[in-house]
Amino acid sequence: MLSVKLRIGHADGRVEERELGPGSYSIGREEAEIVLPDASVSARHAELEVQPERVVITDAGSRNGTFDPSGRRLSAAYTLITDQPVRLGAVTLTLVRSTGQPGAVRAPSELPAARRTRVMVEAPPQFAALHSVHGTTPPRTSRWIKWIGVSVVLLLGFVSLKTCTALVEAVTNGRE
Repeated sequence: MLSVKLRIGHADGRVEERELGPGSYSIGREEAEIVLPDASVSARHAELEVQPERVVITDAGSRNGTFDPSGRRLSAAYTLITDQPVRLGAVTLTLVRSTGQPGAVRAPSELPAARRTRVMVEAPPQFAALHSVHGTTPPRTSRWIKWIGVSVVLLLGFVSLKTCTALVEAVTNGRE
């Protein structure tokens, strides 16, 4: 992503669009990278972070707040959704969909699926034959499953020991 387009809806009805490259932008009423000259916007209202494949806004403790598209006040970083405005006081910011253009921001449904990274480990010696036959390492087993397995084996061993002891006593008592 080379740049994004941000639509600013001012309280007086004016609308402007700005193209922003990757980086961090302060938003405020005065002395900011994105100046919104409106009394409802704090001097240092929010921070906008243009990152690869997403744009994140964080309220900087503003007096009138920053609100997501459903009207909830932001208490943490929020990822902008294309064509859904966030409100800073009486001003709105909207990430504009501009598919088909260089540097366009794609909607979440258009983003490529996340790729999973598989880390392969060397198989223990007892699995070397399995590895050579199937070409894969055995799946890792959860620690809980291992503990359950060990517990079951110990329990069965204890029950077997008790059963054998009772059987030996019965046989011995039967001979007397």
